[in-house]
Amino acid sequence: MTYGVPLGSSCCERGSAGTQSAFAGTCSAPTEAQSPADQRHLLLRFEEARQLLRLSRNTVYNLAARGELPGARKVGKEWRFRRDLLLEWLASRASRPRARRCHR
Repeated sequence: MTYGVPLGSSCCERGSAGTQSAFAGTCSAPTEAQSPADQRHLLLRFEEARQLLRLSRNTVYNLAARGELPGARKVGKEWRFRRDLLLEWLASRASRPRARRCHR
């Protein structure tokens, strides 16, 4: 099951001021059959992004607040995350060697 809504979908297309926003389609109701192109531009809510990244709430919040998560934007009081950019970020981190920690 896929969650999130592709950008520009009919659900929640307009912001509260009635204008098209960069984060149109911020509903996260399950969608029916979507093409792979539609799935690339899904916006995820905070909990969906946290589950995708498999990180704690505090870690996701801190990364987003510091601007370290690509595609993370605050819409009102809620965070929205571009799924395609989170997946790219995960892939880039998986390919880097892990830093060793020195314990004293």
